[in-house]
Amino acid sequence: MFDFTQVELEKIIVHKVGNKLREEGVNQSERFLELDDSVKQLLLTYFLNPFKTSNTLHNFNHESDLERNDLFHYSNEIFDSNSSVLLERSIDIAERLYSKSDHPKIKGGEFYVAFFSNCIIDDEIVNAIGLFKSENKETFLQVFEKNNNYEIGSQKGININRLDKGCLVFNSEKEKGYVVSIVDVMSSGKGNEAQYWKDFLKIKPREDEFYHTKNYIDVYKGFCEDSFKNKNEIDKREQVVLVNKAMEYFDSNENFDEHQFESEVIVRPELISSFKDYKTEFEKNNEIQTVDDFDISSLAVKDRKKRTRSVLKLDKSFHVYIHGSQDRIERGYDENKDLSYYKLFFEKES
Repeated sequence: MFDFTQVELEKIIVHKVGNKLREEGVNQSERFLELDDSVKQLLLTYFLNPFKTSNTLHNFNHESDLERNDLFHYSNEIFDSNSSVLLERSIDIAERLYSKSDHPKIKGGEFYVAFFSNCIIDDEIVNAIGLFKSENKETFLQVFEKNNNYEIGSQKGININRLDKGCLVFNSEKEKGYVVSIVDVMSSGKGNEAQYWKDFLKIKPREDEFYHTKNYIDVYKGFCEDSFKNKNEIDKREQVVLVNKAMEYFDSNENFDEHQFESEVIVRPELISSFKDYKTEFEKNNEIQTVDDFDISSLAVKDRKKRTRSVLKLDKSFHVYIHGSQDRIERGYDENKDLSYYKLFFEKES
């Protein structure tokens, strides 16, 4: 998706953005950093490496008019001027970030605004704007020589292998709100302090093949789990098999067709009807929109397969992994032992 092998860090400026609730303010820089090549390479590693595994892309968004999205507007000016207004707009962007840093758990930190050239996204060479924030400092040991002996000291610093928050705005698809990729180590947390980076950017998911593939798999897996837990339309064995069949479908096809998927994977008419109802409710509750025909993203399938476990958990005694057809596993109940059981059929033992 991204290729940063030829990327150049053209300009970079650093401001200090504090917590608004604690009235820490914004400490503004007046000029760009002057860096030697070795420091530039360290910064490229720090800034860009986390994005190499980021597959979900976004666009800037606004409820009524995209031009009213501040970050979209500032990005327009920076790209149109070939970064000549980067310093001025970086201050505006830092002030906007400060306005969103109003939760007591949000940490102040260094805020970097950078301009990159020669970024490659989907085989297109474009410029990009980088927004990065370092919030956490780590302690590093320093070993140094003194008077023919060695001594050890410590110093607080930034771990270049751990970017706290980042955003890359690529000069591509301007009419849709630019292509935007984000990194946020707090994004899995709960509460406003975990959401302020997205609130600051004001973005929505980019509706591409990765987005559509991921959403459909998530909806279907949710349906299988819900049917087992709540409606009891399928047992745990069938749930695992249906999820496996779905992943095989996405693995073996380049295009998704909903009618084909229902007839080949779900099969049972009553389950197909329940799935349609579940999908409608899921879309409403999660504010997403699935489509019934799209190109399948192999990256999304790979990502979702990592999160899929084809396993039956039987009390605390057994885990049964199911990879094939359900006709080789039977479920029953032993009245004498008052226990349920599974019977497995196989050709050979390895």
